[in-house]
Amino acid sequence: MPRRCVGNSPTRSSRSKGVSLLVAIDLDGILLRSDGTLSPRTVTSLRDAQENGASIVLASGRHPESVEKLRGALGLTGALIAYNGALCYQPEDGRIFNEATLTPADAKMAIAIGQAADLHVSLFVGRRWMIAGWDAVARRESAATKVEPEVVGELSAEAAAGAHKVLLIGPPQLLLDAGKRYRALRRGGLRCRHG
Repeated sequence: MPRRCVGNSPTRSSRSKGVSLLVAIDLDGILLRSDGTLSPRTVTSLRDAQENGASIVLASGRHPESVEKLRGALGLTGALIAYNGALCYQPEDGRIFNEATLTPADAKMAIAIGQAADLHVSLFVGRRWMIAGWDAVARRESAATKVEPEVVGELSAEAAAGAHKVLLIGPPQLLLDAGKRYRALRRGGLRCRHG
């Protein structure tokens, strides 16, 4: 069940007093229902908040295109946060105000570990979602996000300049083992570039 927040909603009178309100909302499990849809009440509430001066920011681990589609369905105009914060931008003008990427070495290492463990591996660079080939996970993720990945065959070659996100999906124990392997090889932590 989605978490609910109780508090004062923005009003025209609070706007006139110079009060600014920023509302950042996660999508999956919070804003979206379990079937991936938006309730009419949610749509109305967010539109009302925006009309009354609130800046609504959608935040997600999803691909930018998926977040943009939901933003459009809601009629919102705020900035977006994609890839769990690795890409923060304003869609209208493409202005990026925060960006973090995995180094090429770390992205390639995560890909290799995931592939060796027979996990689903997706690579996200900019607006590109890449997979080595279609599988049940890619079909499910594509249906849920309404974004189609690009089949590139060799993911490591596409990570030559780094990546915003490497997504591994599979059985919990295999994911835990992959995480341990990554940490053992990466002694000293994850390296990211911020821009």
